[in-house]
Amino acid sequence: GTIEDCEVWGNELAGIAIATGGAPTVRKCRIHDGKDGGIFVYENGAGAIEDCEIWGNERSGVQITTGGAPTVRKCQIHDGKNAGIDVLKNGAGTIEGCEIWGNEKDGIQIWTGGAPTVRKCQIHDGKDGGIYVSENGAGTIEDCEIWGNENSGIQITTGGAPTVRKCRIHDGKDAGISGDENGAGTIEDCEIWGN
Repeated sequence: GTIEDCEVWGNELAGIAIATGGAPTVRKCRIHDGKDGGIFVYENGAGAIEDCEIWGNERSGVQITTGGAPTVRKCQIHDGKNAGIDVLKNGAGTIEGCEIWGNEKDGIQIWTGGAPTVRKCQIHDGKDGGIYVSENGAGTIEDCEIWGNENSGIQITTGGAPTVRKCRIHDGKDAGISGDENGAGTIEDCEIWGN
């Protein structure tokens, strides 16, 4: 089905939960100030999340886990009390054309086997890092602009191994890209300055 132009706020659990093969289109919704997360996609949930504004939730704005694989497109995810987007436990999907800013934790966290495609996103002015890849997280990060975050633009650690391609990483308050504790991956054709 389609969930369109709705306002969802202040709930005890996720504002919207998509699971066990569910695949709705969630469009132009405002999801905010929940006591848990904004949108949770898990247990092979999919669908499209488009043109939504997600802010002020206690947990991640969008969490993709246990085989979830949605398309998150042209969303604004900001000022959350945790990560903007959290991809873990074999979560995947595509995150495209989103603006992610001002969250308490990383703009995007990819860990415990998460492997999304992150494309043409703007990730900036976070209170932690831009993108954090750890614990065998992987995926592809391409054509993104990452700037002004308090921690590294991209941090790769504890077995993380993403492909980072054609990104612009600048004016951060720490390293542009940092790698440690067996962090790996491929970084190609990026522009990195002013960190």
